[in-house]
Amino acid sequence: DYTVTVGGTIREQPYGFSSTAMMFFYPFSMRDRVMGEAAFETDYRFKTEDHAAAFAQMTNVLEQRGLPTYRLNDRAEGREAVRMMVLVVNVFSYGFIILISLIAGANVFNTISTSIMLRRREFAMLKSIGLGERGFRRMMHYECMIYGAKGLALGLPVSLLITYIIYRVSRTALEQSFYIPWYAVVIAVGSVFLVVFATMLYATSKLRGDNPIDALKNEAI
Repeated sequence: DYTVTVGGTIREQPYGFSSTAMMFFYPFSMRDRVMGEAAFETDYRFKTEDHAAAFAQMTNVLEQRGLPTYRLNDRAEGREAVRMMVLVVNVFSYGFIILISLIAGANVFNTISTSIMLRRREFAMLKSIGLGERGFRRMMHYECMIYGAKGLALGLPVSLLITYIIYRVSRTALEQSFYIPWYAVVIAVGSVFLVVFATMLYATSKLRGDNPIDALKNEAI
C-alpha cells in the first residue's frame, strides 16, 4: 500500500482512453515505483511528429528482438483514415444536397412563375376594379407566405422523420444521442421563403407594364 498524490486533473479525455473508468497517468520514469515487480499488462502510447516513421522503427525493433507486433497500432494513421472517410462522405453528401436544392429551386421557380403568368387576366380584372399597386404587392406577399408555409408544413415533419430513421440505423454501429440539427432547419426554412419570394418578385415584375385592357382581351399567353 502506498499513498498517491494527485497533481492535477485532465479536463479533456485523451484519445484512445475510455471515459467510463478512473485512470491515473504517470510519467514513464515512475513505472517501477508505481507497479513494482507485479506483472501487469501494460499499454504504452507515444506522441511523435512523424507517426509513420516512428511506427516503422518500432516494428523493426520488435521484429529484431523476436517480439510480437500484433499489438502495435498507429492510432494517428487510423484517425487520418477516419478523417478522410468523413471528408469523402461530406463531399458527396453536400454535393447531393446542393444538386437536389438546385433542382427543387428550379422546379419552384418554373411552377410559380408559370402560374402567375397564367393569371394575367385575373390580375388585370382586379386592377380594373380598383386594386392598387400596394394592394397587389400585399396580395402577392400573402400568397408567398401561404406557399412557403404549405411546403414547410409537409417538408419539416418528413425531414425530421427521415432524420430519426437515419439515427436509428446508425445507432447500431455508433452509440450517440438523437438531436435535431436546428441550424440546418433554419437554413432550409430561410431558403424556402427566399426562393418563393424571389420567384414571385421576378414574375410580378413582368406584369407591371401590362395594360389591363389588353390583358383582358387575351385569352391565352
